[in-house]
Amino acid sequence: GYLRHNGMKGNEYIVDAEFTDANNPYIIVQRRFSLLRPLYPSFILQPSKNTVDEVVNFVVPINKVTKRLENFFQMYEQLAIKPRENTHLMLIVYGVEDLNHCNTLISKYSKNYPHARFTIIHGK
Repeated sequence: GYLRHNGMKGNEYIVDAEFTDANNPYIIVQRRFSLLRPLYPSFILQPSKNTVDEVVNFVVPINKVTKRLENFFQMYEQLAIKPRENTHLMLIVYGVEDLNHCNTLISKYSKNYPHARFTIIHGK
């Protein structure tokens, strides 16, 4: 999840949780919770007019990973791409093998989800 500070409303928390059934540990349930911790006592606010324009940027350094990267992309797909969250994933990639692997994954997800935004930056 992530935390977003809004000076008018307070701290907005998005929490991604994973639960297992007590009777059957093979059943896993994923849930996303939105919480607000207000800074001031309760009062009515006008909704923000620019929430559509707000983008959550994820900056992820990549170095010597293969299976973990694929797992991350599957999780990112479920939590951000499929629900059409307004996000932008930036991968800072160190290493030629990882760069090729990232390009392959980005191509795959870009074809399946044209609205998703990805950027690859080759680090040194």
